[in-house]
Amino acid sequence: MAIAFDESDYAETTSSATSVAVTGVIHDAGDLLVALASVFNTSGTTMTVSDPTNGTYSVAGEMHSAADANGQVHIQYFQNAAGGTVTVTFDPTGASSDIDAVVAEISGAASASVFDVYVESEGAAVASSTYTATVSTGTLAQANNIIIGIMSHSMSTHALAAGAGRTQIAEDEDNASSQAFNAQYQIVASTSSVGFAWA
Repeated sequence: MAIAFDESDYAETTSSATSVAVTGVIHDAGDLLVALASVFNTSGTTMTVSDPTNGTYSVAGEMHSAADANGQVHIQYFQNAAGGTVTVTFDPTGASSDIDAVVAEISGAASASVFDVYVESEGAAVASSTYTATVSTGTLAQANNIIIGIMSHSMSTHALAAGAGRTQIAEDEDNASSQAFNAQYQIVASTSSVGFAWA
């Protein structure tokens, strides 16, 4: 079966909260669930993602901004999920966070050893208005992958569009009352390096 992006579900907090729940996540047995979050957290740097059917998700990567350690992005996943309709809870460590969260349902992924590679990058604003961050996967371990990119920023509200060949999963441009967030994906059929860029 070819790998495919089936759908996604999104939730956010617009003020300090201890966690956020993404409800109504419908998935088939064997699907890969990918949990993506952007967090502003003054009292912790890790996150637990879980749902009552599948249990606790595995961490693929998490990045904390060098410019502002409270700004974070997290990627977690659950492979070979049981199927059904679940509520996925994103629970950052600490007392309060602003959270943007999305759960993506992927079909056709491997049922074991699904995770390939995680890379990260950080950029800086230019003249207070232009921001560019680029990240490259390097050579992939296998072909027929889905590549997912997530970013956040600490500037004022700023629109971020999907790059060439990418499809946007979710976006939150408002960095005043919540944490800015943009997630994209691309399905690739070779092991060649794939780059994501946001501007």
